[in-house]
Order: sequence, then structure tokens, then C-alpha cells
Amino acid sequence: MNEPIEGGRRRRRCSTQALLRLRYRRFMERVECVDLGCWRWKGYILKTGYGSFGSAPAHRVSYELFVGPIQPGYHIDHLCRTRACVNPYHLESVTQRENTLRSDSPNAIAVRTNRCKRGHELVNPVITSKTNPKKTGRACRVCVNAYNRKKWHERASR
Repeated sequence: MNEPIEGGRRRRRCSTQALLRLRYRRFMERVECVDLGCWRWKGYILKTGYGSFGSAPAHRVSYELFVGPIQPGYHIDHLCRTRACVNPYHLESVTQRENTLRSDSPNAIAVRTNRCKRGHELVNPVITSKTNPKKTGRACRVCVNAYNRKKWHERASR
């Protein structure tokens, strides 16, 4: 079990299971169970509100410890909307798009409401911009047509 190394010291070899148990124990020392089933992270909390376990986000470590590996390109979504929660039942592996659409960001709210900022329903939205072909996004047909009419009248009156 022990093998000699330089200088006559012995280094102890740990099995993968022993390392996982150690990581699990260190992780759970920093977890506090609170109401609503959330596991609040008691360790270091970043300015963004997420917990940090070493150099990794605590919620990602929790997901990997209790659920399994995270697929490349996937993000961990907090179903409870509490950033400091590390309960694996409150975490789900999703794409970045899905994670953004589930959030409360202005873009996600706009997509869910399916209305423009002036209240028109986006039945057949314009997807690209005529002025800048590289710029894409949703635009209200009623608003785009009104803008184009206004610009046309301004040019015609010169």
C-alpha cells in the first residue's frame, strides 16, 4: 500500500472511492439544510450569489457528486431560483438557451410574453434587420412598418 519515494518518505496511495468519500465529507461540512428543501451553501459565496467549492462552483460540484457528470456545453439550472442552493434535487442540467429562457432576464421575459415593447402581438415577427444583416433578433412587424413609413415620409419631404 505504501511505496517509497525520494528522500526516504512514504506516500500513501488513495483509492478513487476514498477520494470521493473525502470530497463528499468536505462538501457536506459546508451545507446547511433550510426551509423549502434548499441546501444553503455555508462556504464562500461569490458576488453573484453562487457558492464556491475550491475553484469550482458549488452547485456544479453538488450535481457531479450526487447525480453524475455534466455533459460538455451544458449548464446547471437552479429550479428553486436560489443561487446558493446546492440540493441536487433542485438542480438540472440544461443547455445555455434553456437556462437563459428560464431566467428572469429582460430577453427571457420578452420571449415568454410574445409581445413587443409597445404591446403589439408578435404574430409574424421580423427576424433579421435590413440595416445590419449581421444583427438578428425579433422585431414587431407593426413597429417596423411604422418606422419605415416615417423614414420614407422624411426622405420624400426633403
